[in-house]
Amino acid sequence: CIGQINERIISLFYTSQGEIETGACESLERTVKEIENSMIVPMIQGVLYSARENEIYYKQRQGTTKSIGTEFYPEGFALAQSILPIIEDADTNAAKEIAAVMVDSFPFSSTDVASNDSAKVHRAVRTALIKLDGVDCSQIGSLGGQGFCPGDAAPIDNLSPASHTSTSLVLLVITGVLLFALY
Repeated sequence: CIGQINERIISLFYTSQGEIETGACESLERTVKEIENSMIVPMIQGVLYSARENEIYYKQRQGTTKSIGTEFYPEGFALAQSILPIIEDADTNAAKEIAAVMVDSFPFSSTDVASNDSAKVHRAVRTALIKLDGVDCSQIGSLGGQGFCPGDAAPIDNLSPASHTSTSLVLLVITGVLLFALY
């Protein structure tokens, strides 16, 4: 999914460049809207991933083994701040739930149980995606076997650390696309 959305975004950038050069304003408006709808996908993926990793990190810190993993609180905070205005336009309650987990107690999130509820973020994103015009929930993909489209399996509240290699690679690609888009 990540590779496809990245390719789509890059293609849309080239399309918009041609439309600017030829003065095709009506086409450019549609392309810009498609870019906006495509750009939110990696940001939502990043929020979902960060929420999950933060919960795993929190649970490991609370356990008897004290096996400390990587924390994603700052990344999740920044990504949540970037999507909250868009989510709020579609669903105010979903935005409040995401903010409650990802934003409200930052920078003290690692000690706050309410800041480590990835299932709440998952449900809020899932609810908002239905209401976001032009954003295809299937482009979000799945995380931990849980999808985000209507009819997909609901989030599991019990997390266990899984292989982080592919999800870390996903975040690396997302960051690359965002940097490409910003410069």
